[in-house]
Amino acid sequence: MNSLYEYLGWLFVVVLFLMLIPSILKFIFKKSEKARKYKFLRKVLKITTKLHKFIVLLIIILAPIHGYLALGSIKIHTGSLVYFSIILASIFGYRHYKLKNKNTIMPHKIFVIIAFCMLFIHILYPNLLWYMFT
Repeated sequence: MNSLYEYLGWLFVVVLFLMLIPSILKFIFKKSEKARKYKFLRKVLKITTKLHKFIVLLIIILAPIHGYLALGSIKIHTGSLVYFSIILASIFGYRHYKLKNKNTIMPHKIFVIIAFCMLFIHILYPNLLWYMFT
């Protein structure tokens, strides 16, 4: 039987991909005039953009709980790398949101890419750091 930390972990994976929807839709809208005409896609963009900030806060609060349930204590492992990269991405995202400057979005995007790379490492090799340093 799967435990709570596994369900929570896979929920995070789904939610993190859900957070990519606004960026994907904005990219599609930039490239396709036809796509901009679909009211459903515009509604999805509006809803997911509003949810974006709340989802980040939810992840930042619940991720340590996921790690604690999985390991029995707070330890540095590949999940910690995902967590720190998400925190950095959210700091730069918040900075972009406040400054409204085109140049401030690039660090956010870079850390989002790093976070997804760390996520894949965490899923495939959760104990990688333990193997490397013991």
